[in-house]
Formats: sequence, structure tokens, C-alpha cells
Amino acid sequence: MRLVRRLFILLLILLTSLIISNNTDAEVKFCAVGDVLLDRGIRTSIQKNGVDHPFEEISALIRGYDLAFCNLECPLFSSDVPLNKRYCFAAEPAYLEGLKNAGFNVISIANNHTIDQGRDAFLKTKALLEKEGLYPIGGGKDQKEARSAVIVERNGLKFAFLGYIDMLLEGITYLEDRPAPAWATTEEIIEEIKKIRDKVDFVIVSFHWGVEFQHTPTINQVETAHKLIDAGADFILGHHPHVLQSIENYKGRYIIYSLGNFVFDQHKLPQRQSMIFCCTFEKGRIKDTHFIPILIRDFRPYIAKGEDKKGIIEAIEKISEEYNIRLIEKNGKVLITDTALNTYVDVPIYRYKSNKREVLVFRSKIVLLDEDSNILDTLLIKDSEELKDCCGTKDPDCVRIYGILGKKNQKRGEYIVVFPVSSQKIENPFRDIHKLNPWKVMMADVDGDENPELCVGVWKKTRYFNTYENRLFIYNRSGNYIYPKWFGSRFANPFIDFDFKDMDGDGKEELILLERDRAGVKKIVSYKWRIFGFEGLEIMKEGYKSNILTNLERESIR
Repeated sequence: MRLVRRLFILLLILLTSLIISNNTDAEVKFCAVGDVLLDRGIRTSIQKNGVDHPFEEISALIRGYDLAFCNLECPLFSSDVPLNKRYCFAAEPAYLEGLKNAGFNVISIANNHTIDQGRDAFLKTKALLEKEGLYPIGGGKDQKEARSAVIVERNGLKFAFLGYIDMLLEGITYLEDRPAPAWATTEEIIEEIKKIRDKVDFVIVSFHWGVEFQHTPTINQVETAHKLIDAGADFILGHHPHVLQSIENYKGRYIIYSLGNFVFDQHKLPQRQSMIFCCTFEKGRIKDTHFIPILIRDFRPYIAKGEDKKGIIEAIEKISEEYNIRLIEKNGKVLITDTALNTYVDVPIYRYKSNKREVLVFRSKIVLLDEDSNILDTLLIKDSEELKDCCGTKDPDCVRIYGILGKKNQKRGEYIVVFPVSSQKIENPFRDIHKLNPWKVMMADVDGDENPELCVGVWKKTRYFNTYENRLFIYNRSGNYIYPKWFGSRFANPFIDFDFKDMDGDGKEELILLERDRAGVKKIVSYKWRIFGFEGLEIMKEGYKSNILTNLERESIR
């Protein structure tokens, strides 16, 4: 019973990391907006027209994105002892329904107003956001929790969101062991990025910073943003100035210094000019980076048109002239490119660190770095091909990167390729001759001999089963060569995805499958290696579909 109970708990945890990897061209559509206030004039509007009223003109648009970010500029609870400050905000818990209905799901609480009603109201706001299935970032019961990344998975991609405030709070002090928005030095944020960088596909940092009503970033904003991108951040999203600020392309990564207001009751035109920043993430790539001009009228955001739209585009062009971007208006949106008009950014699909060296695997190349991030060697992939997925391990003689190589713009790859990497050079690769239609590759020690096997998800027929299905191939490794250990024809049911975890601590990593039976019901099944093959251990049964599958679908299949 102890093993079964442990399996049950670990399988629940595993659900959050399973991905639908056979859909290697899966995309995540992302958007971000600035400050959302649900008090003062907006409170009056909500009381008169309902919780959805502030978002009615843009909610259909926002709901079309998989992840939608905003900065919540107020707590959702009041207190008998609010902070002693000039502007002290509080919304009502019921108002969160409007924000959620509008499609927002990643919410920064790292700002100078979410703690206006004190530490308890701040924590209650965070708890309510979590209860409603949203992702609050930049706050916690202490600074350690507040500074830590929030991990979000969508459509097979994993994101780390970090949120910080870059100013002193009015009426309250930061204490390491007490609830508050996240405050950290640049060096502390860099350490947080380094902790999570190798565990996720993308790192997005949100900052409440800058000078109010100033359209250009301070030197401190620019220097901090550059350092964070150098450390591994993929995007920097800024807010607080209540006006739009410059957009910068720095080393192929975008910095939006301020997204401006979004739902707010300020009246001057620059405070009402806003944007929805958008992009699409896919494995190893950020593309379709653009913004939609927004004008706020009667405290509500509207898609800007005509002269209003033109004015916003011209304003952003003017304040971003020195920051390596170009704006191209197309099909109702404004594309953001660098000065060379590149419309996408390649990011690593895999990272491996060993002995003060780091290997970065991109779709189109492999790069070897030293401990100071200087490039030691680069291996380019043939123009017509790309790497789809990778894994790696440290062998006694060198690091080996195992990749799936295939044609561009195809879901699956064609071949398994081995890239030996020494301390100074990426050696010539070895390509397996068999065309397997592979879609996922990972290392796992299935038999406990401390020499991990290469585990490959493939899409193919077999000698005895003449239909294309997902299948699992296990390879032994010897130097730069791989050879079959187990080519199971199929399991009890077709499977969608797989992973490996040592769940009982015996040194053998159990196989975890996400299966689909003939009735279309998904099941999580664990298997253990038994000399000649895998033997089933546990199937999740009662309560699985109603209590767990919905979370998996929301995080991974949606």
C-alpha cells in the first residue's frame, strides 16, 4: 500500500510536467497589458454596470490567447487599518470575476498598491487569485516565495514568470520574512533566472519600475533589463509609469519598458494611449511579435482606430528610435522587428551544463560556451533541416547531445543524431540510418545500472502491427553508437506522451505513459523495467477524469 500511495502522489505531480510532445509545432499565443485598477472611478462603473463592464470591448480578443498577462494595481480586499498614504486602493473580491472572464490568467501583484490594505489583505488577494486558477506572480508570504518563479505550462511549453517592484513602498517596509511584493537586487534576480533557466522553455520577467508619466526608460531600467537578458530572460515587461515607454530589441530579445495603463481612470491623452503586446511561442522560437494600439475611453480599453491608432504608433516609433526596432503596420496589428526586419527570434530548445561549459541547442545550430559565456565553437545545421528535440548526458570521455533531426516545418523528425562535445569543440555528428519519425527524446536509467538509456518516442509501423502509432524505442549506448535494448510493439492502449521518474527510489526510473483507451478515456499508467521489458504497475482509476484530467487538459492539451 505504501508503494501504491507513493505512486499516486508522484503521478499527480507528474501530471503537471507531461507534455504533448508529438505535436512538436504546438504554439502558445501570449499577450500582455499594463496597469489594471478596479477601484476609484472603475469601482463606480462596476457598481453601475457589472464586473465585466471594464473589459467588454476587448475580452473576446484577450480570450483568444493561451496566456494573458496584466498588472493588478490594487488588492482585492479591504482592511480596517490601510496604509497611511495618499493613494490607497482596494477592490472587492467579486471584481476578480470580470478580470477572469476577460481572459487574463497571469497576474502581477508586484507593485506599490497591492499592499495598500496591509499584509493580510495582500496575502488574501494572492490566495484568491490562486483559488480561481490564475497565476499571481511577484508576491508571497515572505521574500523568498515572492522572488521565486511561477511555472506555467501550456501546449507542451513551459514558462517561468518572475515579477518584481523596483521602488520603495510608501507606508510599509520590506521584511525578508513577511508578506510583500517581491523586491530584489539585480544580482538576486539574476540568480533566480539561473535557477530556473535550464528547466523551462521561456523566462519572462515583469517589472514595476520607471518614472511616472515619463516616456523613456531611465538608465537604471536599461542597464537592469540588459543584465537580465544576458542572464537568460526572454522578455522584459514593464509597468508603473502610467504611459507607454520605449520598446527595445536587445540581442534579439524584446524589452517593453512600460505597457502603460489598460483599465484606469486617468484622463490625459498620454495616460489613455495604450497597447496589447502580443507574440507566439513555439519550441525554440518566438515569432509574430506585435502590438495592438489601444485607447482608453471612460476608463475602458478600446481597439484604437483612425487618427487615434496613428497617434499611438507614431508615439511609440518616436520614443523607440534609438532602441533597434522597426514598426510595420499589417492586417490591423503593428509588427515589431529589429532594424534588419527579422520577424522571429530563435531561442535554445535545450541547454546542458557540465564542467564550466554550457551547450546551447537551437533549431538551426549548436553552440558551446565557456564559463563566461564566450563562444568556443558553433555547429550549423543544414539549411533544409532543423533539430526538433534534444537531450544530453555526461559520459566519461565527453558530453553527448542526442537530437531529433528532420525537415523544417514538419511536425516530426526523421533521424536520431549524436553530437559529441569536448571541452573545446563540437565534434562531427553521427546519424542513425533508420528513418523513425521520432518526436521526443530523453535520457533515463530504466534498469538501474547508472548508465542511462536513450528513450525515443517514434511514429511508425512495426512488423506485426501495420498501422502508424506512437511507439517507444529504448536504446543502449556505447560511445557514439546506439543499439536496440527494447523495441516494444505497443502497450495495452495507444499512448500520447511519456516520461520517466524513479518513484520508489531503487535507482530504476519508471516509465509513465499518458494513454488513451478505445473509449477515448485518458489514463496515467506506470511501468517498471523487468529484465526483458516493461511490466505495468498502476493505473489511475476512480476520480481521475473528473479531478485530474481537467487540469492536464488545461495545462497541456488546450
